[in-house]
Amino acid sequence: IEPGLAFDTPTLQYYVTPKARPAPLAALREILLTGPRPGAPLTAETRFSWNALAGADAYQLSFFAAPAGPAEPLDPARDTQATAEQMTAKTVPAGEPAAAGIFVPGGRTSANLEAFTLAQLPGGKRYLWMVTAIDANGAIIGTSPAREIHKP
Repeated sequence: IEPGLAFDTPTLQYYVTPKARPAPLAALREILLTGPRPGAPLTAETRFSWNALAGADAYQLSFFAAPAGPAEPLDPARDTQATAEQMTAKTVPAGEPAAAGIFVPGGRTSANLEAFTLAQLPGGKRYLWMVTAIDANGAIIGTSPAREIHKP
């Protein structure tokens, strides 16, 4: 009624491997931010801009909650570029989820936020914003340093 099997039951094993490993952070190219100035107020008229990165098919503009503590004072005589100490002082903690963000086509190097995106960022707070470049395969090829902005 229950004959014994003449073979061992097969074991099914499988492996999932990525097509390509992500580039190490050191290999990412830097995106130069051109506006707005560090510490500028975030309004509906605020225009975010950066230099183009070769090979970018899209850009992601992301906003993160700024760490607690006082904002860095700004010197109005400085140009629109952040100084080295301002750049190194602003870092987004690894794994920190974005509070808001938008995607921009690779042919554009500037963007304004729509009302819906602005509504995701409560007023009276400071935020860090940064731009990430993405190629046609969806791989991250470049990133900017984080820059501070505040929403009154």
